[in-house]
This record gives sequence, structure tokens and C-alpha cells, in this order.
Amino acid sequence: MSIKQTHLSKGNILIVDDKLETLNLLVSLLSENGYGVLPALSGKMVFKSIQSNIPDLILLDIMMPEMDGYEVCQKLKAAEQTKEIPIIFISDFNEDFDKAKAFSVGGVDYITKPFEPSELLARIENQLRLSRLSKQMREQNKQLLKEIEERKRVEEILHQHQELLQTVVLEERTRMAREIHDTLAQTFTGILVHSGAASRLMMHNSQTAQVHIIQVRDLARCGLVETRRSVEALRPQLLAQSDLCSALKHITKQMVSDLDHPAVCKVTGMAYPLPSDVESNLLRIAQEALTNAIKHANADKIQIDVMYKKALFVLRIKDNGQGFEINDISFEQGFGILGMKERAKQIGAQLTIQSLPGKGTQVMVSVKRN
Repeated sequence: MSIKQTHLSKGNILIVDDKLETLNLLVSLLSENGYGVLPALSGKMVFKSIQSNIPDLILLDIMMPEMDGYEVCQKLKAAEQTKEIPIIFISDFNEDFDKAKAFSVGGVDYITKPFEPSELLARIENQLRLSRLSKQMREQNKQLLKEIEERKRVEEILHQHQELLQTVVLEERTRMAREIHDTLAQTFTGILVHSGAASRLMMHNSQTAQVHIIQVRDLARCGLVETRRSVEALRPQLLAQSDLCSALKHITKQMVSDLDHPAVCKVTGMAYPLPSDVESNLLRIAQEALTNAIKHANADKIQIDVMYKKALFVLRIKDNGQGFEINDISFEQGFGILGMKERAKQIGAQLTIQSLPGKGTQVMVSVKRN
């Protein structure tokens, strides 16, 4: 049995009454007033009909055999599919009608027989209007909750992106600051060394002094170029022009050409290229270690070992200078050790620093070959 609808239905109504006369009267009245109707003669028929047709409202007789209206209403309200359907109870004037029970099991209104058609229609329209408003509010709440969840999701994504961006910016600023510091500090250390040597030799050996002055000029030019390249986050000039091995030999010769600071750069194994960022950071670590040996350690001997092993690259800078206590924080900060540690961590290298007061210092960094 399907719902009988007019062309423009005002709503679908399920009518449940075991009295055929009342059922026919209600079907005729509601059909004539623009409602789609579905009649049912018992409570059991209700559950069969709603499997294919979910009504907008139910007119439910109280007193029926086998299953009365209270029980039907209670079961409908317990089911997720039908719990929101408004139910208006119908009872005879002389029936024992428990109003409190009717509302407690889920009824929204009631009307007694014989009923006034206009009153019945008004009550039906009122409940349908309330039902539509309630449904609209539920849909709006559902949409609102969906929008809130979506907004939370978007905000979380934005928050994650913001944190990532802040981290990247901070890391880049730190890298750039370290790059510029390394370039300027190490270059100017070399300039000071050669300037001092030139000053000492000026009065006695002008030709040798001229060599140091040329070194100062070259260092100044190199420092200017490197500073510009660091700001632009480019590969160090030495590595752009040659390989790591040649670059290490060059900075050793350039920074320690004064006889007061003899240095030896020894290469073992067959040289092979490493990733660009790895070579850049290894070069900076070597420059920092050499700067420390020249500027702080007062070493008279510096040994640089570059070892190309099959699965491991090892760089070691060893001096016989004054050394320091490894656990002394002031030395760690002043000697650029924190910068070396950050660079080693950035390229996944293992950095080992050994030093004792009066026993010199050894800086060793090793990188696994991919």
C-alpha cells in the first residue's frame, strides 16, 4: 500500500486506526486538503508501511487490538529512522485516555473523536510546521558542526604550515648568520695574520712583506666575494671552482702561509665527490678549526688529514696549541664549537673534539658515503 498524494502534497501522513469508518473519513478529509495519505488498520501495519514510506506525521489511534498506540509510539521513538516523526494521538471521547503517558512515550499532541475537521487540520499543520523547523535546525546544526570541524582542520593545517615556515625561516637565518660569520671571521683572521707578518718584515725584508700584503689583498677580495655569496645562499666560491680536496688545500695554504704557523694538508685515498651541502659544511668546519688553531691556540704545528675511505669520509684538523677544557662553556661558545656542531648535525656527520690544556686540540668529522 503506498501513500496517496495530490499533485502538490502539503505533507505525507500515516493514519492508523482499527475502525474502518474513522480511517476512511480521515483519508478523505486529508486528501481533499492537499495531503498525501497512507491508511493502516493496526499497529503492526505501521512498521511494514514505514519500510518503504517514511511519513511526515502520524495520526495514531490509542485503543487498538494486539498493539495499542502507546506501544507503537514508543517503538517508533526508539528507532533512529522514525524518532523525529511527530505523532498525534486519536482517542474516543469516552475512552480512558492517559494524557501523561501519551506525552511521555513521545506524542506531541492529541485530539478526541468526534473531532472538528478545522481543528484537526490546524493541529496537523502546526505540528508539520514545527517538524519542518526542527528538521531545518537539525540540518543547520549539522552543517554548522561540519563547518566548525572543517575550520578546525584548516586552522590546524595553517598552524602546522606556520610552525614549519617559522622553523625553516629560523634555520635559514641561523645558517646564513653562521655562513656570514664563518666567512668574515675566518677571512679577517687571515688578514690579521698576514698584516702582522707584513708589519714585522717591512723594515727588514720588504720583498717578503710584499708577499704578505698580496695575501692580505687576496683574502680581502675573497672575503668580499664569499660574503656576497653567503647572503645569496650560494655554494662557497672555492667549491664552485674546484673540489673539496683542492679547496681544503687552498684554505690551508692561504690561512697558514706565515712561517710562524706551519701546516701540512695530507690527503689519503682516491678523492670522490660528496653532496654539495656536505662539502660546503665540511669546508666551513675546517675553516673554523684552522681559525681556532691560529687565533686562539698559538699552535706552531697544524696537521690537516683528508681521508677518502670506501664508505666513510674523514676530515681531521690537529694542532699542538694551548688546548682547553672541553666542558668549559666559554670555550665552546668562543671557539665556534656550537657552529661546528650545528653544521655536523645538519649533514648527518659525526663530530669529535678532543682537547686538554697544554696538549693541543683535535677536531675530527666523519661522514658516511651514500
